Amino acid sequence: MINKIKDFLRPIKLFVLTVYAYLISTFNKNFNKNFKCDRATKRCSENIKSPYYKYELIGKNIPVCCATHLYELIRDVTSLLSKNDIEYFICCGTLLGAIRHKGLIPWDTDIDIVIPYQKKNEVFDILTKELDNKYMISFDKKRGLKSLIRVFYSKKNTIHIDLFVYKIELDKVQAFKENRLFDYKDIFPLRTVKFYDLELNAPKNPKLHLEKLYGNSYMKYAYKQWALNKRKFPLTDYNPAEIEIK
Repeated sequence: MINKIKDFLRPIKLFVLTVYAYLISTFNKNFNKNFKCDRATKRCSENIKSPYYKYELIGKNIPVCCATHLYELIRDVTSLLSKNDIEYFICCGTLLGAIRHKGLIPWDTDIDIVIPYQKKNEVFDILTKELDNKYMISFDKKRGLKSLIRVFYSKKNTIHIDLFVYKIELDKVQAFKENRLFDYKDIFPLRTVKFYDLELNAPKNPKLHLEKLYGNSYMKYAYKQWALNKRKFPLTDYNPAEIEIK
């Protein structure tokens, strides 16, 4: 009975939240048309003063300011990793964006990178030394493949990069979690892919990697994670999210 009540109330709750988000965003648009988030503000989706507040509830794309900050983060972090010979590669939604949109998925809200497990402490030290005065860096030192380094745009603006770890076991690559296994020959040697004007490391066979994570229709259909009922829709526009390259 309780589950039936929850199932009945869920669409009502989603509808109310969607209407609320729409009214708030419409109201704020009239008074903050030139709003852009920065280090001193909250990210747009969390900032009630932003015209883009809670846009994800109604499946909207992220605004230019947020996309630009994500670009700055991935540019600065991957540049440091390459400079220090860290064998990273982009994964998950970031890899999907690079292959499908040649940049960010227009509605993505973070960056996903994988680094070698045995290098995680070194990576944290490098990022802290070089970028701590620019970004906020945290390190969750859980054991195994649950270790996670996060680089936030600022303490207040929590747009961020997630740096997961991978381990190589015989002919397999374990990444993100213990149950995520990929064939070594499909990951290494790494290749590069375009991401706006950047060249980023990616698995040797992105197609197999993405099919394993998203199914074989990832180039034809998409899901906006926070859209009402996670509705599937056909992709007719492959353009990346708009950014301002700085």
